[in-house]
Amino acid sequence: MSSDQSFVDYIVDQIENAGTIAYRKMFGEYALYCDEKVVALVCDDQLYIKITSAGKKYIGRNYREGRAYTGAKPSMLIDGELIEDREWIAGLIRLTADALPAPKQKKKKNMKKINFILTVVLALTMSGCAVPWTEIPAGEEQAAADALTGFFNDLSSGLFDEAVPKFAPEINDPEAWSWIAGFGEGGAERRDLALKNYCAAIGSCLPARVVSSTSGEAGTFFFKVRFIKPDGDIFTLGPCCGATAEEMPPRDTFDYTVKKIDGTYKVITPPQYVP
Repeated sequence: MSSDQSFVDYIVDQIENAGTIAYRKMFGEYALYCDEKVVALVCDDQLYIKITSAGKKYIGRNYREGRAYTGAKPSMLIDGELIEDREWIAGLIRLTADALPAPKQKKKKNMKKINFILTVVLALTMSGCAVPWTEIPAGEEQAAADALTGFFNDLSSGLFDEAVPKFAPEINDPEAWSWIAGFGEGGAERRDLALKNYCAAIGSCLPARVVSSTSGEAGTFFFKVRFIKPDGDIFTLGPCCGATAEEMPPRDTFDYTVKKIDGTYKVITPPQYVP
């Protein structure tokens, strides 16, 4: 099941003295920020804090690890009784933030008001009918399609430095790169490393095939794509976070936007997030 908003509010209240605290909702779960750094996740009403050497020492004999979701890296799983101690939990969040690299300098924003959902809104569901492969017309639309498939070919081949100039998620959300950089060490300084860590965490940076396309305003194209797994099967996103197939129907076709920026087509939708 997804986390309850009241539990997140409780956590935020408990750690408010650790620094500037904010959170971001995604798929019913939450990322917690301290001074603009992702320090923890709340999943299924449990608190998972990023592992640091200082944090392990601070927790001591109460140290436990857990995974916020299937495929996630281990985190420090914090018991409810420990969360009740405001001074203790705020101290853990503070030293965790201190141990993590600083994000890139940018304008200050009220992150609580940012609902960054990586443009893959759960409300978009697919019907049970298969969508046929379609051929993309030549010209500008073909160039946009090539940019999209080229971007994912680079990611799936590990060519992250070549993928970076083909990707501009900040067009949709100025905080996009900060979010992506939060999935591993070093991402705040190097965008190729940020993409590498993000792809390793989500497991859906796969070769893409265009299913259909439509055009928007000048220089913008909207694509429906499918991703091909190493065994040749089509990638399917199933229910997550305790939801049933009825509540979150599986889907194998995803929406991506490509936009011409300074004369070059770039993908502005992040790779499909897999909780």
